[in-house]
Amino acid sequence: TFSSIFFCITIISILTGLTKHENQKSNIEAIIFDKKIDFRTEPNYRSEVQFNLHEGTKVLIKEELDEWVLVELTNGSSGWLKLNSIKKIE
Repeated sequence: TFSSIFFCITIISILTGLTKHENQKSNIEAIIFDKKIDFRTEPNYRSEVQFNLHEGTKVLIKEELDEWVLVELTNGSSGWLKLNSIKKIE
């Protein structure tokens, strides 16, 4: 019985570790390096500008599409930025 319990705890620990690793891989952080950038509703210049973001703002990358990137702010707001205006944190 002790071996069975230890085996189950080991499997649960491994699965938890793998899940956490996958979540960290998919949550890529970046910093805005442009002085001022438009935070848009869609990945194109014709879309509505929600507001402006400034240099040094930390964002979480959710998706990349051509030269655009969908990011999320710490307050939960999501929007599109030009990919060349940010630098990923490794």
